[in-house]
Amino acid sequence: ITGVMAGPYVLDLIPEEEIRKLDFIDKVALSFIAFAAGGKLYLPDLHGRLKAVAWVTIGLVVVEYVFGTSTVVALSGQISFMEDMPQSERAAVSMLFGSLLVARSPASAIAIIEE
Repeated sequence: ITGVMAGPYVLDLIPEEEIRKLDFIDKVALSFIAFAAGGKLYLPDLHGRLKAVAWVTIGLVVVEYVFGTSTVVALSGQISFMEDMPQSERAAVSMLFGSLLVARSPASAIAIIEE
């Protein structure tokens, strides 16, 4: 939410051309998150819990996807680029957002690994 507010579409604190230059920070942050998640893995401990880990992972992915997609569908009338879209296109964009939410959820991945 902070990124959207500070970006060029709301408060314009960070111009659009500068956002493209921040891609490096995004990649470095994701690599630290991946390193933190990998540091919590100990494979011999996971062998006995693979079934439970699989169910938690599936449940978390489904809940995040449904929540993300439903939220964007509900707000699609308020999102400027989606206002004039037909319902089928709104659904497609909403599903894309739901997929991105699942794919970009490092906190969930680390929580699953810790459990």
